[in-house]
Amino acid sequence: RGIVPMLIIMCIICILLLLQKNMSMMMVVMMIGFVMLFLGGADMRHLVGLCLLAVPVFFLAASMETYRWNRLVIFTNPWKDPQGNGYQLIQSLYALGSGGLFGKGFLQGTQIKYNFVPEKHTDFIFCTVGEEWGFLGAVAVLGVMCLLLLRLMKMGERQEEPFGRVYCYSVAAILLFHVLVNVGMTIGLMPVMGIPLPFMSYGGSSLLAFTILLFIAIRLDASTRQFPST
Repeated sequence: RGIVPMLIIMCIICILLLLQKNMSMMMVVMMIGFVMLFLGGADMRHLVGLCLLAVPVFFLAASMETYRWNRLVIFTNPWKDPQGNGYQLIQSLYALGSGGLFGKGFLQGTQIKYNFVPEKHTDFIFCTVGEEWGFLGAVAVLGVMCLLLLRLMKMGERQEEPFGRVYCYSVAAILLFHVLVNVGMTIGLMPVMGIPLPFMSYGGSSLLAFTILLFIAIRLDASTRQFPST
């Protein structure tokens, strides 16, 4: 049926999210839509065109709110505003750097313990891991995330129906996007935005959503093994 029906659904959801001033979730929805279109066999020319169109839309949405634009600009040099928009990122970098190779120990991080890092238990949970458990702990967390992504892709390859394959790869893409953005903003490679680290950031709604997504993928994989097509 083409990509138009999917684009209409994506646009409606993105507009509603933008009206709620939730640009980070709007980006997640757009990313999921592009991945599903790609896996569904959409024409690459259409996808490239949509990606090019998404760039000005992103900057337009960011310019609609002052705090969004400031976050977009300041992450390249947070020391330009160390007590304002750059404060959170600077404290996150201090926390990660002070952790060293092995970290300071559980609940012993000074940047975290004395509340220098805002949102240390939610969006900036990765810098908590880096300060308390060091570089090795941070690498271990990323390693577990990579294993989970590889497992989801393997489950997708085992699916015999297009729906199952697209679903498993879409879940993997959602998790990958969240990990890249969350870790990227923590270490200063991406602007600060409200993207949680899957299964680690505090918050019942995100944990419940990720768990449901993962359990559905596991159930699809179990059904494929139990009732293989002949």
